[in-house]
Amino acid sequence: MPDGRITYDSRRGQEVFLVVYALSELGGINGRREVIDHISGQRWYEVIGEDLTPTATSIEARYRIDLAWARKDGVLRELINNLERNAWELSRRGRDQLDLWIARFRSGIWDLHRCEYFAVPLKRKIDASYEPLATDRRRDHTASVFEYAV
Repeated sequence: MPDGRITYDSRRGQEVFLVVYALSELGGINGRREVIDHISGQRWYEVIGEDLTPTATSIEARYRIDLAWARKDGVLRELINNLERNAWELSRRGRDQLDLWIARFRSGIWDLHRCEYFAVPLKRKIDASYEPLATDRRRDHTASVFEYAV
């Protein structure tokens, strides 16, 4: 990611990528629900049980809240336009960055095997030659509590 505080292989870095990628596919201005439903419907996010539990402040699944926060990070980095409330639109910079990020994955500069929040269908969209390896980073599907730093 562009400013070093969020890396491509961190949870938040992967969530920002997911939102930017979805906005690129959808085109135009979309609402929060449309974007997150697209990510969910395409099965791009590697969801585990705890991701489906609501947060203390919302009845919505945790992963959906995290993707909304990732949109805010994208706005702060000028990857996503902030035209009005619930108007999610990819900026010119966002399109350029997405092209750069995909090129880094395809060239091997960035390693898709380190991206445990990307499900296999997304990894194969990013790079058709992707094949899972035993050494891939994986989410712990048995963990009851997942801690992460943002």
